[in-house]
Amino acid sequence: IVVINLFQVLGVVAMSGWLASRHGETTSVLPVTHWRVPFGIVWVMVALLALLTFRSLPLTVIALNGALVVSAFLSTQGTAVFLHLMGRNIAFRWRLLVLALCALTALPLLMVFTALLGAADLWVDFRKLRTKPSGIAMNGGEDRWK
Repeated sequence: IVVINLFQVLGVVAMSGWLASRHGETTSVLPVTHWRVPFGIVWVMVALLALLTFRSLPLTVIALNGALVVSAFLSTQGTAVFLHLMGRNIAFRWRLLVLALCALTALPLLMVFTALLGAADLWVDFRKLRTKPSGIAMNGGEDRWK
């Protein structure tokens, strides 16, 4: 249910941004392709998966429910990466159509794929959203990031 609701929110935000841009308006929400989750969410997932080792029913239920929520957030980031990578050559409405068809035909596989893609994006930064730190004068005034 959480995953379906996140896709619903993703669709509503995408449609509202599209409608606003058609009427010359802007929105204060970042474009969907720029959505990111904090890196610390990985450690939340690790802690939740570690709770599974205790084999206590209440802890197992808490860990599985928490892991489901965290994977939904990672899936949202993975969907943003997926839309970004498709966006280079395909119109936005066709990207949403492909995503909707994938969701209708193979939702569990799509969720796993986008969650893994979102987790990988935390390390690889497929969309190049992270910026290099400002130049720190080192070694006689050299900027090591140039």
